[in-house]
Amino acid sequence: MADDPIDLDQSEIAPLLQAMIADGVDPSDEAAVRDWLTNAGLASLDDDDLDLEEDYEEISFKEAFGLPDRLPSLRLPAEEELVAAARASRLLAGARRLAEWVGEGRPVTEDGEPTAADCLSAAQAVDIEVEAPVERLADLPELAHLWELAEAVELIEIGVDQASAGPAMDAWPGSDDAGDTEEDALDVWATGLAVTMTSLDLDADLYGEDEEIEFHGAGGAAIMALFLARSEGLPFAELNEMISELMVVTDTWVAAHGDPAQVLLGRLNDLGAVTVDDDEVVRLTPIGLWAMWAQLQASDVQIDVLPPVEEMTAADLVMAAEGFTEPELAAESGAWLALRSADDAATQLLDVAAAAGPADRMYATSVVTQLGSAAESHWRRALQDPRLRPYAKLALEIEPTSEDVAWLLTDVLAATSEADGPEELATQLSDAVPAGQEQEIFDVMWRLAHPSAGEVLTLLGTHHPDKQIAKAARKAAFKAASQDG
Repeated sequence: MADDPIDLDQSEIAPLLQAMIADGVDPSDEAAVRDWLTNAGLASLDDDDLDLEEDYEEISFKEAFGLPDRLPSLRLPAEEELVAAARASRLLAGARRLAEWVGEGRPVTEDGEPTAADCLSAAQAVDIEVEAPVERLADLPELAHLWELAEAVELIEIGVDQASAGPAMDAWPGSDDAGDTEEDALDVWATGLAVTMTSLDLDADLYGEDEEIEFHGAGGAAIMALFLARSEGLPFAELNEMISELMVVTDTWVAAHGDPAQVLLGRLNDLGAVTVDDDEVVRLTPIGLWAMWAQLQASDVQIDVLPPVEEMTAADLVMAAEGFTEPELAAESGAWLALRSADDAATQLLDVAAAAGPADRMYATSVVTQLGSAAESHWRRALQDPRLRPYAKLALEIEPTSEDVAWLLTDVLAATSEADGPEELATQLSDAVPAGQEQEIFDVMWRLAHPSAGEVLTLLGTHHPDKQIAKAARKAAFKAASQDG
């Protein structure tokens, strides 16, 4: 640690903590923070300038990545499946073999590393090829990464002058101790994910003496982006471009050590956190989703986990719509309907649709249409509910009124407004309303008892590319606001 402490003002502390969180570092773990600060060139930061516990209370994953209070629901495997996935990790299997090699004790240097002679022996134990003379652990980067991982997950413990197998050995395959728990195995894997996410920082330490290399935040940003993408995943090229913007790396570095994004994804794949398909689309594995879900839950981001399909309510099914792809939704709804009578399914779904917002109402009613003629009596009863009447008329092939069209249009635009730009708004409107009749439909919309009518008219008035249509929408939005007042 340097002699002169680094002074930070309060405005610099939050970004520093956010960077730690993005790198998977728990700011309440002082040892992990000190390691991170050393890698960041801030090893001399004065403790008085950074109250870890107090400042961490103000920073979270939610704040670091600008996340909303709630994210779409997701489905996770049963715990036994997650544990099986954790114990199938190739990377952690290598770390365990290293811990087995350490056994009851191996001497270590003052830096907590195996001796040069033991580095050769350890490399042989974990099938790492040695192609050049070895004077220290840094000469075998793959082994250095495995050593760091094994220490972090407590597969090995490092004392003053020797290392020995650690307590996590009991949670991993091959242990003779029957007292290991599933929770222990998942904790080991989750810690392994945090270490792997920040593994490029160790590369910078090992190779970056003569170059200014920075990777802070790249791993965390990549995992978060993949979590938000869910099952759709992200093309490798897009992910690479995104995380490359967070790196400071030279062409000579890439030529010598490979594309950092590919290196990082390779390690995450070996851990079992990501998959890359033949089309080079990267996705988080179920256990990767679980680990990020747990982290985000701890950061006050609400993400509901869907129950087994036989236990799902209609509300659960509708809630799932936002986070699933169309094929996934078709599979979910098909499985849900198969376990219920048409009467029960239609009743539950239409009850949810009546009370729901536009997007959920559109999805719930679309599932009811899958029941075909078996739902006809339910659609006829729905004609009495102004919130469902437009959908019931469509299902029963009854000519809709202008009020029905206005309600459906309001639902559609309210449900898709966040994703739509001016061109999409114009297309949605023209698909529902013949050209020249926009004023008439706006006059109907502002009179509706639809809670989103004013919002949709304001949206059209602000963003519609046709000035005359936008003007008509603004006038209608003013009338709607006056009516509400």
